[in-house]
Amino acid sequence: MLRIIVIAIALAVAVAASQNVTQAPSTPERCAQAFKELEDKFKQGQTADLLAVILNSGHGAKELGQFEACNRNPKDKYAVMTIAVPGAVTQIILYYGICGPAECDASDYTQFMESHRTTIENTVSSLTGASLHGLIFDTYFPSQVGHKIDFGTVFSIGIVVIILGLSVAGFLYTEVFNTPNKRRIQEEKANLEAALVVPESAEAKKKSPFSILKLFDPVENFKKFAADGGRGDPNLRFFNGLRFFMIYWVIFGHQYMFSMLLSSNIQDYADLFKDPFTLMVYAAEFSVDVFFVMSGFFFVFIFQRRYAKKSFGVVDYGLTLLHRILRLVPSYGVVILLVYRIMQFFGKGPLWQVYIQTQDSNCSENAWADILFVNNIALGNKLKSDCIGWGWYLGCDMQIFLIMPFVTLALLRKKSLGKLFTWAIIAVSLIYSYYLVLAKGYKELAVGNHKPDYIANYYVVPWTRVSTYLFGALLGFWYTEEKGAISKWIASSRVAQVICSTIGALTMYAMIVVVAPLQTDKNAFNDTQYALYTAGSRIVFVAGLAAFFLPALLGAKLPNVILGNRFFELTAKLNFATYLIHLVMIQFIGSNSYTATFLSHPAMVYASIRSAAFAFFAALLLHVFVELPFANLEQVFFRHGKKAHK
Repeated sequence: MLRIIVIAIALAVAVAASQNVTQAPSTPERCAQAFKELEDKFKQGQTADLLAVILNSGHGAKELGQFEACNRNPKDKYAVMTIAVPGAVTQIILYYGICGPAECDASDYTQFMESHRTTIENTVSSLTGASLHGLIFDTYFPSQVGHKIDFGTVFSIGIVVIILGLSVAGFLYTEVFNTPNKRRIQEEKANLEAALVVPESAEAKKKSPFSILKLFDPVENFKKFAADGGRGDPNLRFFNGLRFFMIYWVIFGHQYMFSMLLSSNIQDYADLFKDPFTLMVYAAEFSVDVFFVMSGFFFVFIFQRRYAKKSFGVVDYGLTLLHRILRLVPSYGVVILLVYRIMQFFGKGPLWQVYIQTQDSNCSENAWADILFVNNIALGNKLKSDCIGWGWYLGCDMQIFLIMPFVTLALLRKKSLGKLFTWAIIAVSLIYSYYLVLAKGYKELAVGNHKPDYIANYYVVPWTRVSTYLFGALLGFWYTEEKGAISKWIASSRVAQVICSTIGALTMYAMIVVVAPLQTDKNAFNDTQYALYTAGSRIVFVAGLAAFFLPALLGAKLPNVILGNRFFELTAKLNFATYLIHLVMIQFIGSNSYTATFLSHPAMVYASIRSAAFAFFAALLLHVFVELPFANLEQVFFRHGKKAHK
């Protein structure tokens, strides 16, 4: 009985829609006539055609209906009607699947929405709890979006085939054809280690021109990935676990944001956003600043070991930059090609086609900005149309990286002046951020709807992000050069360590929960408070993090034992690849869905864990087949470069 009632209601809605379409003067005659014929047949008792349209259409907001069943009927054609917020980074907020007459095209449905703009905007505003006007209406026909085969597709597939071919060739060369040589060399090495004077054979010394293939052997690269990296500073092992939890926090935040596009319970959003747990979603933005801190810390840590007592000239700067580019570009480039042309072959469904069509357009126009690491600056308000939108972090990181050798040299060569110089840059960045937020009137906290100019002018640019990066650099400088009496006291006192970590934990907690009043009242902060928090919360949060882990840096074993175990060590090796691929996995899983999800905190935790598992697995493949082989090549290149330089 319930199903009959639902069908009857849907039938009435469809009839009313057909009447509205017929009456709309902007609707083309052929589409209006097709709907009119369906209505006439229904009045005459011929309900089959109209019933098929109703049953195969969605029955509510973000309901897609029966995509394949609709397209199997030659009289019907499936469409996805979308409603988007203009200019927002995440555009589409509502969609609806409709199975309509084959005579209708995209403009017919879009014009229908335009003719009812006021009603739609009032309805959407009441659902979301926000005043939304100037909405963008669009319509897609997924059945008409087939696989795009052009030069871009051939090139993308060709690159992947070459990489896989090199991997197969490397496996065959190393594991099959070269096995006797491997065993002989291993035996000779074992004999030498046993102090037996057995000279290395001339055959073993010879290097085949095909020996470079072994750099691509996935078996050897997996062994390299799985090898124990126990060597190194034992006080820094906690960074492995920190990387894991921060990348999960990134995944959790993106999962929540993307799931909002797919969930049907829009009317529950207002209550969800008032829940204290949602503060962890908003605070996920801090994870990016933690990564900047780690980048700054390890840059100084590594640079100090290499150049503390050596000169650093133009050639060294060029090689440092080249090393960075060679490490990032191969994996980054493969992910761009994956999103641009290859993913289209691995998904299905109405939302998938919309996603692929959007990505094709975005990558065709803006992939150049990603691969040149300037997308965060060059695209400006068009960042929403970026090929790899989350690649803004890599662009920002690369731009700050360009000045890091000079900052670090100042710290190492002129310690007092270098620290003053670094703190001055941090202060200028914070002051600029404060006045920018104040002047622009940004009120982006606990709202979940960032304005495009906030993203372009504040969120993704290096001059507002450099403060946490340089804070990490100062922390690295302190760790390598300036641990003093207070550090020794903290290292020797358990009470001091507990106090230090407690202060750090409370500081981080305060930065997360202080915005809780904004969940219920956007005007709970005045303009000055908004600006102070927006500009200063990041560096205060990472300062709290530094205080929390200060005992670990000074030799406390427990954090390094817990966060430095093998699991975290392995996932830390996949950190870069996981960041690159995680949102591809989230979009892949979500866009292949045929039904809307239900947004709730437990569901999002589960979904983020699932997406993280998929992301780490995909990252392992990317690491073994792309990142490590090209890192091996880069090491060979630099080794030969050093020999030639000598």
